Amino acid sequence: MSDLPQWGRKIPGATGTIQFHESFNGGFIVRVALEGLAPDHRYILTLNGNSERAGNNLLADPVPGNERERYLDFITITADSNGRYRANFGIRLPAGRYDVRFYVKDTSDFKIVLYRDFFKFSVE
Repeated sequence: MSDLPQWGRKIPGATGTIQFHESFNGGFIVRVALEGLAPDHRYILTLNGNSERAGNNLLADPVPGNERERYLDFITITADSNGRYRANFGIRLPAGRYDVRFYVKDTSDFKIVLYRDFFKFSVE
């Protein structure tokens, strides 16, 4: 994962990884590992689509100001006192193919502080 200065805000030293199943029955299974975030601070984890890519129409909400693009904020998390966060998630999603981005957004200003560019998975 990296920062996204065009639509976000850089947190020096922030890094992260996601590991996911490429296909799973009923949802998206992902392991998230983040570090270098603000200690004891809240962030939103998001799947974000694109109208030209698979799965966009299967995500819950339109992006304000760009209604053709859709997203799903799936959880609000809190970094620990060292700015780290680690967890596994199972997110129920409609069946289909997805080609989406993963965002970590700051709850104070909703700026993207980390992202993983487009990656593919399917929900059976």
